[in-house]
Amino acid sequence: MSRQLEENIDYASINRKRSDAFLARLVKFHTEAPRRGEPVPPHYDDDDLAPRTMMVRRIQQLVCREFKITMKDLLAFSRVPALALPRQVAYYLAKENTMLSLPGIGRKFGRDHSTVHHGVGIIRKRIQIDPDLARIIRRIEEQLQ
Repeated sequence: MSRQLEENIDYASINRKRSDAFLARLVKFHTEAPRRGEPVPPHYDDDDLAPRTMMVRRIQQLVCREFKITMKDLLAFSRVPALALPRQVAYYLAKENTMLSLPGIGRKFGRDHSTVHHGVGIIRKRIQIDPDLARIIRRIEEQLQ
């Protein structure tokens, strides 16, 4: 592990389970080639451990464009199906295409991790039976590459 990275980890404030999960994600990032070749900009979020995690904002923008809604609508607390489905799609894409944890993704949307977990589960089930939704998700994922 790099010296700079070790200096930034406060081992006393994290519990064993969280530190193991963090290290597993860190090892995964360093052993796999990044999907995107962009360098980390100086203004990245604290949650962003790697370039792949910085895609949440891009995912949100692409979902808004695909479903023809505004970012305000995507992040709103409305349960209207026309807004809930795109939000759940964005949760799913963030989970599948970034290294962020569920709480990390939830912070990007102003939601709890359990809400994100539920949304990801809904979309995983739905893409098995809804080819149109699966096609939309593939189209967004292609734009992320």
